[in-house]
Amino acid sequence: TTHVRRVYGDSAWRRVIRRAARNPIAPMALGMALKKETGRSLVQLHRDAIAAFDSTWRAQRDSLTITPATVHALSRADYHEFTLPQYAGDGSLVALSADLDAPRRLVRIRGGKVEVLHRTIGLFGDLQFHVRGNTVVWSEYAASPRWGEESFLVIKTLDLETKQVRQLTRRSRYYAPALSPDGTRLVAVDFSRSRRATMVVLDAATGRELQRFPNEAGHFLVTPSWSEDGASVLVVAVDASRGNALVRVPLDASATSPDTLIGFTHEAISRPVVQGGRVYFGSPRSGLDNIFALDLATHTIAQVTSRPLGATWPAVSPDGRRLAFSDYSLRGYDVAEMSL
Repeated sequence: TTHVRRVYGDSAWRRVIRRAARNPIAPMALGMALKKETGRSLVQLHRDAIAAFDSTWRAQRDSLTITPATVHALSRADYHEFTLPQYAGDGSLVALSADLDAPRRLVRIRGGKVEVLHRTIGLFGDLQFHVRGNTVVWSEYAASPRWGEESFLVIKTLDLETKQVRQLTRRSRYYAPALSPDGTRLVAVDFSRSRRATMVVLDAATGRELQRFPNEAGHFLVTPSWSEDGASVLVVAVDASRGNALVRVPLDASATSPDTLIGFTHEAISRPVVQGGRVYFGSPRSGLDNIFALDLATHTIAQVTSRPLGATWPAVSPDGRRLAFSDYSLRGYDVAEMSL
């Protein structure tokens, strides 16, 4: 459709649809209308479009300066996904793994080998998990045992040493949980029955609610992340018309008020993580999905990765020297690492 507009004018499709609507022979109506308006058949137009976009894409690809990264070849499957890689306390990587033969599993990557930690992780949609030290925490979809249409989002944890899985909350609606730097608290987003998002802080041992933060603007809140000192939380606030913004919320509301680190923009701010005075996040602002860093002192944003087909889901190693991310390719998502 874009190719036809570019080559034959913005009004070409209006004329094609009008002509096709008058044709009683429905299976051939669109192709015949296109032939009348452009002089090209549907198959010819498709080939023209592929040729035009292929050359454009190759020119864009050849103009990129690629940042080097070590891509770990962890699967021989034709299509596979290793997503959301994150460093555990021992330096190993924990990720979600899936391919065309197996559903998503929680795995640990160590020494070039993949160890399955949990085979029945019930992540729903785009829900994510978080790793801190020897603990993995995630929000899992659960249905009422009696009322099938009543659903919940419960928080579960996994101990990387014992492989023990524990359900922390029940009949809750928490998503995007993240462990505090000292591992004693969790921040999550509570999504109410009235579809309002509220950020809460929970006790990591009991699941008891410790704090709840007002959200008068009614923004949708995504992927909260702790500051390095545990005194504040960063969260992506999504507005219905203005896009998304990165907001820092202090836990001690009496000391200071929330401040906006990145103003509302229609360029996505994906999964922010704080390390070494910077906030790393994913965004397509370069034209491809890549990792960017916001300097908290100067509020300047710099591009960190430049990969051929896209880099997503950043995670910084505990020593602050390496960056892990999911590197996209024809065969899916692979785990990649680069020096910071």
